[in-house]
Amino acid sequence: MAKLETKVKSTALIVMLGGFAFDSVEGDLRRSLEASACDLLNLALDADCFDYIVLGTDRLVEQSVPKGVEIALDDPNEEFQFGKRLQELLLQSGCDQFVYIGSGSAPLIGIDNLIDLKEKLNSEELTCITNNYFSADLFALNSSSVFFQLAQAPKTDNGVPRSLKEELNIRIVELPRNTITQFNIDSPLDLLVLDCASAGGTLLKESIANWNVNSDFLSDAAKVLRDSSKQIFVSGRVSSRTWQYLEKETACRVRVLSEERGMGAAGHLGALRARSLLGQVIENVGPSQCFREWIPMLCDAAFIDIRPVLEHLKWETSAEDRFNADLLRYHEIKHSGLKNLVQAASNSPVPVIIGGHSLVSGDLMLLNDWVWSIQE
Repeated sequence: MAKLETKVKSTALIVMLGGFAFDSVEGDLRRSLEASACDLLNLALDADCFDYIVLGTDRLVEQSVPKGVEIALDDPNEEFQFGKRLQELLLQSGCDQFVYIGSGSAPLIGIDNLIDLKEKLNSEELTCITNNYFSADLFALNSSSVFFQLAQAPKTDNGVPRSLKEELNIRIVELPRNTITQFNIDSPLDLLVLDCASAGGTLLKESIANWNVNSDFLSDAAKVLRDSSKQIFVSGRVSSRTWQYLEKETACRVRVLSEERGMGAAGHLGALRARSLLGQVIENVGPSQCFREWIPMLCDAAFIDIRPVLEHLKWETSAEDRFNADLLRYHEIKHSGLKNLVQAASNSPVPVIIGGHSLVSGDLMLLNDWVWSIQE
């Protein structure tokens, strides 16, 4: 295992923010991601453990970025490439080691968590710390120069720890899998979950408060989690650790259909077609019968990562349509197939929550934490 020279190291915090239009539901999500990023930057300044803090972004943000934070705008004339951009920000920082956090990946993190993450870099061995080895939303590396040794600049943040291990044999340390490390903002639904649990930083809470969306459907589904006489159905890219969490921390019985983990990588490569058992049911019996008869036979509430189903059905859907689907706003969806599916889910006799990967990881954890805390 490679060793590092013992010396006091300078540490950079790099936060990245980008993507999404500023209109409709995408705009609402973008503004909330900006608020989440600024909450994180304020925490980092209060933690006082970083030598350099930078926000890398594709355009100026509407939120006020705190003083003491550098703003690095992406070059509008170049196509964004994650690894290359991170290398540019590392060179700009001049720091020996760094912590990277995506703008939506740490809405529940606290000052103590940031300080602990930075202190975990104090190792004589080359070490990468991450929240998820296979699909990272945040990671830290105690040698900035090592990141430049990868054969190719990573296309996304998700695969960085795995590339470091497989190519350079860097030691990987996973953070505990809990609500703080697993909650990530990928969809407007994730914001509603935060609102339901009254969680998140000050600026993010203010941003979510501006939304005009009813989250009662989340409350109804979450209450099933603490009822030992009932059962939930969880479908999609469900990890074994999420299943273990649900088995230990919820009172209800748990039925899990885990499929198409790693679907994103397979889809980008075009080597494999995503296949979904739930997608086959919808394809064969139709969404109306599936959500009116099949799902209620299985559970008292369903939490469905719908992305594998959409891939199985080969539906080309826009981000706006997928986000409206997550909010069950079928009347706003332009894709006719997805509109019918979401309408059927909304009319199901049992609560059906639709979302992305975050729904069947951090969202479920936070909903369960919250539902046990409420008094009725």
